[in-house]
Amino acid sequence: MRPRQLRNRVVLFRLSEQEHQELEQLCAARGGRSLSEFVRVQVLNPAFSADIARLLDLAESLERRLSSLQAKHDELSLRIQSLQAQPSSKSVHTGAGGEA
Repeated sequence: MRPRQLRNRVVLFRLSEQEHQELEQLCAARGGRSLSEFVRVQVLNPAFSADIARLLDLAESLERRLSSLQAKHDELSLRIQSLQAQPSSKSVHTGAGGEA
């Protein structure tokens, strides 16, 4: 069995009354011994950290893809402007009687 670590550091953050009640309910529902321990376990849980790392990787990937899409959009916008600036080369079609 691991010896208990001395916990002499404090992290303090404020919650609204509703947030505090929700945390207490979640702690009780999941069998937490105390609210402090429950929050510590949730924050320091390796699975929680892994989830955050995956989300950060996903955000970076989405950012790169969005940047690439923006560059393609800009390129297509320039091509469209270029095509719109060219004189129209529509040919005149003649009707059945040879009239224009």
